[in-house]
Amino acid sequence: MEKNKTGKYLKYAIGEIILVVVGILIALQINNWNEEVGKTKVEKEIIQEIISDLKESRKQLIELSKKDSGTLPRYIRSMKLVEDYFIDQPVYNDSMAIHFTRIFNFSNIDYKITGYETLKSLGFNIIKDRQIRENIGIYFTQTVPQTYRQFELVKQEQYEYITEHQKKDFNTIFLENSTGSKVIHVPIDYKNLRLNRDFRQAVKMYRFITDLYFENTIESLSETNKLISTLEEHLNNY
Repeated sequence: MEKNKTGKYLKYAIGEIILVVVGILIALQINNWNEEVGKTKVEKEIIQEIISDLKESRKQLIELSKKDSGTLPRYIRSMKLVEDYFIDQPVYNDSMAIHFTRIFNFSNIDYKITGYETLKSLGFNIIKDRQIRENIGIYFTQTVPQTYRQFELVKQEQYEYITEHQKKDFNTIFLENSTGSKVIHVPIDYKNLRLNRDFRQAVKMYRFITDLYFENTIESLSETNKLISTLEEHLNNY
């Protein structure tokens, strides 16, 4: 009888141990599942934030590069008009004021990178899909910096060669009207400016560099659209 009792207690103890182990394993599995669900939730939120940032950047890229009304195409057309005007017209006309003024302007894009910075702080492995990680990384470490580098060339050309002519060869005029105020730059001595080889070369080079910047914004817009589509498709697969 003692042996039977001992056997029963032993079986009971083993059963208890098994139940405890199974309970621990289940608890671990639930915890792992919860962690995975939490990571997936964070991943989705980061991707959604990156998509939102990309769409904001896309608005700026469109504003810069839109074929007919974009900022950069307008500037480039004005530069070319000034170059041709120097060749064809010995006398200045006030209608050219807006085009001369645009020579002294430039426009930068300010990419939104909040989501990408969040991803960097949390670790790229929060994005489980390797290809998605690579696509995001390439965009923010290659496409974005390339546009900024091209803009820096535009800004450098402006400051080193164009601005000095603005100071010495143009009058700056402030105009007020019902819609607000604007600034125009008018040649002080158009005839001499027309003969100024340095200024003509500076305008030509500035147009060339701005045109490269314009082409870069078009490429960046294409890459932005691709990444938005890729990330939205990825989200739809969850």
